[in-house]
Amino acid sequence: MIKALLEKLNLPYKDESLYEVAMTHSSYAYENQLENNEKLEFLGDAVIELLMSDYLYKLNLASEGVMTKKRAKAVCEEGLVIYA
Repeated sequence: MIKALLEKLNLPYKDESLYEVAMTHSSYAYENQLENNEKLEFLGDAVIELLMSDYLYKLNLASEGVMTKKRAKAVCEEGLVIYA
């Protein structure tokens, strides 16, 4: 099922099990003794924060404090929903 979805979306993959883990919520994983997405979510959050930090830095905004507040607003759940 995952393979068909990835092919339909024209997304590259080497290990489709990573996509399965990425889409497995912790409550479902707990009930079914599966690996959940929390570690991948942690990594993804760090990548998004790094990309936003780089973007804000290149804008040459004011101080570190201003950039920190803008980054926090941009990477919070509400901000990510808007981007999605």
